[in-house]
Amino acid sequence: MDPQTNVAKSLHIEHLNVIALMKRLGNAVSSPAPDIDPNTLTRLLTDVNSAISGEVIPHFDFEEDTLFPLLHDEGAGDLADLLAEEHVVIRELCEAVKATAKVFLANQVSSDAWAALKAPATELSQRLSAHAEMEEDGLIPLLDSLIDDDQDTEMMKMRAA
Repeated sequence: MDPQTNVAKSLHIEHLNVIALMKRLGNAVSSPAPDIDPNTLTRLLTDVNSAISGEVIPHFDFEEDTLFPLLHDEGAGDLADLLAEEHVVIRELCEAVKATAKVFLANQVSSDAWAALKAPATELSQRLSAHAEMEEDGLIPLLDSLIDDDQDTEMMKMRAA
């Protein structure tokens, strides 16, 4: 089923984008040593860092500040709590990936920097993808049934601010 509300549609698009990016990241760090063109890897890590700061964290903030209280009010607090718990873990992984990617890029593909990047990047790729898929299966359909047109408009204004 396609998302109906603008809020659900915007979150859906962000989920698809992050799943695709995490697939690229997971594929890139799946080998024992970097076997990807250094320029491509630099671009990927830059994309990941940009997505973390510009998309993932604001996405989480919006959900936590706006959507999760609504879920609690409407009797879906268990889902909100589960997603919020995952946000904590994923935020920590985001910080670890940003820090290790910075070291990796500064050291121009050293084996030590690759080893430090590989574990958190692999875990972030797996967890964030699974989290986005869980939100696609549980949160998006629920939002379409909970949000009326006025709430949808107001929430989209908040997202744009």
